Amino acid sequence: MKMFMFIFLNILNIKVFGFFLKNNIISRQSVNFLFLQSFPEKCIPTVLNNVHSLNNLVKNIKENDIIELNNYYDKLKPNIEYLSYSELDKVRLSLVIAYYAHYNQKRLSSEKFIIHPYNVAIILSELKCDSDTIIGGILHDTVEDTCVTLNEIERLFGENVRNIVYGVTKVTKCGNENENAYETNLVSMFLSMRNDWRIILVKLADRLHNMRTLEFMEEKKQKKISEETLEIYSPLAHRVGMWNIRNELEDLSFKNLNPMKYKEVVDNRTKIIRNYSENIDILKEKLKNILSKIVPGKYDLEYRTKSIYSAWKKAERNNCEISDLKDLIAIRVIINEDWVFNLAEPSSICFIILSKIHKEWKYVPGTVKDYINFPKQNGYQSLHTTILTENNLPLEIQIRTKKMHNIAENGTAAHWKYKSEKLNKKSVSWLNILDERDKFVSKKSLITSALKLPTIK
Repeated sequence: MKMFMFIFLNILNIKVFGFFLKNNIISRQSVNFLFLQSFPEKCIPTVLNNVHSLNNLVKNIKENDIIELNNYYDKLKPNIEYLSYSELDKVRLSLVIAYYAHYNQKRLSSEKFIIHPYNVAIILSELKCDSDTIIGGILHDTVEDTCVTLNEIERLFGENVRNIVYGVTKVTKCGNENENAYETNLVSMFLSMRNDWRIILVKLADRLHNMRTLEFMEEKKQKKISEETLEIYSPLAHRVGMWNIRNELEDLSFKNLNPMKYKEVVDNRTKIIRNYSENIDILKEKLKNILSKIVPGKYDLEYRTKSIYSAWKKAERNNCEISDLKDLIAIRVIINEDWVFNLAEPSSICFIILSKIHKEWKYVPGTVKDYINFPKQNGYQSLHTTILTENNLPLEIQIRTKKMHNIAENGTAAHWKYKSEKLNKKSVSWLNILDERDKFVSKKSLITSALKLPTIK
């Protein structure tokens, strides 16, 4: 009897799942019911049968595929546990679709193609993106490279995911056209991004993983992609405040374009860091004593070194040596603002800490920067000052709240966490220049103006 009930429930599960797919019913309740522990083994044939473009793949399902698919999801899941159960289930479903859509495709590394959308999802999950963005990342190559259609994506995952995949597909086509069409597509890309800023996140994650695996391409193509990354995608990451991605894109591009100079900067930077190590340990202990009296147990200290490309670029711009840079090394003071219930503005604590630091150490005139009251265009907020350590070495200190730090590190991607549509719009407000595109003599000058960054002294 128990065996009969078990078989009956599994058959019912599959039949109901097929009904939901056919009738486009993907609600929280239905997904939670359908995605039982046995989902991949029992429901994959039903998924493929109900996605017309993948019908012919049902016969290809093998036990090893199921194991591999489960492994991908098990590795991704710890990164996305901030999502709801129904959102997790949709992410799992998108992995199934992407896995079989790219089933017979390989990357230049000879790995299965699924490794790319999976890694894009990992990057997006590290940014704590919402479920639609992660699903869009997993499916971003399906429409361009497989038989899956936008209508099928919309039927399974909704209009938002469809728009993200469509927007990223248009961006991808930019690199496959002649110069004039390329510029036209870039403008089209920016227009799509203004309609849904999450397209930027997926495309940047896509580009980052491609840059990480660039060695499998021929040298000429490596150079071209690296130049494009520095020209378009690094400024784009900067514009939306995604510093970590921007730095990695720049460093990887720099390494490909000028490997000898890259190694020279790395070596010089390593020597300088070694000289600072003892001073930093002493300074951190003093900082802890100051902070324990103001925000006891409610802070974090982080150590940051200027990225390789940024250090080289700033030294070139200022016609100086890497060792002359006053912000090569920085310590970040990050305050957990949740406990500051007696202050009208949690950021006020940052200014209190700044005054205490200036009493303890001499600071370099002209290095105090208030990005809290005067944020950067991409939403970045922090207090900066450069002090002189015991050995008279300059050291930058950055002071910010936890919320400011999350936005500083992850830019636009962090804004949805704080439910701030105002922040989202502000971080892509630079795209408003597209409203004046008729005033530009060429699309190239429009693109340059849109991506032009403020001069950093």
